Amino acid sequence: ASPTTTQGDIIVRGASADQRLAIGAAGKALKVNSSANGLEYGDAGAWTVIASGSGPGASSINIDNIFSDTYYFYKLYYSWSEDDWVKARYIKADGSIESGNVYLASGQWTSENSASGPSRTGHTNQNYAFYSYWNSADDVPGICEIFYVNPYSSTKETIDFYQAAQVEGTRLRHNSGTNCNMNAYAVRGVQLFGSGGDNFTSSNFKYLVLGAKI
Repeated sequence: ASPTTTQGDIIVRGASADQRLAIGAAGKALKVNSSANGLEYGDAGAWTVIASGSGPGASSINIDNIFSDTYYFYKLYYSWSEDDWVKARYIKADGSIESGNVYLASGQWTSENSASGPSRTGHTNQNYAFYSYWNSADDVPGICEIFYVNPYSSTKETIDFYQAAQVEGTRLRHNSGTNCNMNAYAVRGVQLFGSGGDNFTSSNFKYLVLGAKI
């Protein structure tokens, strides 16, 4: 007789007989357990999808509740098809947005078909961080990858590292850099907003957040 009871169940060999392994949660993968003597459902690979979405139709977007004690490393990817560039602020564990003059930033960029560059930019004691430091365009999405280390730690300052690329007309720019908030407290998310105040909409902005354990 089959031990299965639910659609999606599978039959596995137990210690002495066949038994039921219940279907896993959505997005989980079948893998060998930590004791290497059975199967289970769980996260597969180093990186796990935490969140994804699109713009809210406003001049800023709070990508909130993405950092926690569950993971140590995080990545945030986004694309924005807009003639604007992206500033950022961290969201604290209590939900408040850090808008004080506490951000330290350093970046560098190269460009093609531009009279300026390569060069660098940065600031100390500013009230925002920045990621894609150049305008993109409505028909060419600016793209960015940001890497965070243990942002939810209450005893560590949050630091990130980013790489981005944008096209404006015939000008192509690649920029990279880093931001730090110079204060030790838990950060649970990030707020993004355009330097020129343009909107993040469902059609021009997409994001993906990944987490990895150590």
